[in-house]
Amino acid sequence: RAFEACSVDPERFVTVGDGEIGVVLSSTHAGSARPRGCDNGKSDARPLETRTCNASLDLVCESGPCRAEGPDYDARLLTYTLRDDLTHCLGKRPALALAEIARDYVDMNRDVDDDGGPKCALADPAARPFWEAYHRAVERLVARAVAQSGDAALLIDVQTFSSLPKAPPRKR
Repeated sequence: RAFEACSVDPERFVTVGDGEIGVVLSSTHAGSARPRGCDNGKSDARPLETRTCNASLDLVCESGPCRAEGPDYDARLLTYTLRDDLTHCLGKRPALALAEIARDYVDMNRDVDDDGGPKCALADPAARPFWEAYHRAVERLVARAVAQSGDAALLIDVQTFSSLPKAPPRKR
């Protein structure tokens, strides 16, 4: 790995919960952590540069529009509630992966190698190890879910939209 000398451990910014069935919940924008990062081959951590998005960048981002509004509020709660409900309904627990790093540093839903350039996912090369750590975790969970279910798995990407009104509390 190119960033081996870095004193920051990107895996610490991914919450992983193992599952018992072929279902994986992915929550890419639930985090608000603002870790420091390291330049390639260096061990000294420094503040990460935040992403900035604009309409012209949206025109070149093949993996989707650039968004940097911060976390999806209630995405964490929604992810854990969905996991609990699926566990109750199915009798076994789905796996989950939550990105703990703030979306204005890294957008896990964008391709870090997008044809429009890495700015679609991140602005600072020192943020790439966080993107890689999250996607490695999801890949491991999906591979395990496929093995548990026999030949297929379901990956559910949990999103919330702060621009929409909140749903009323559910009744139990």
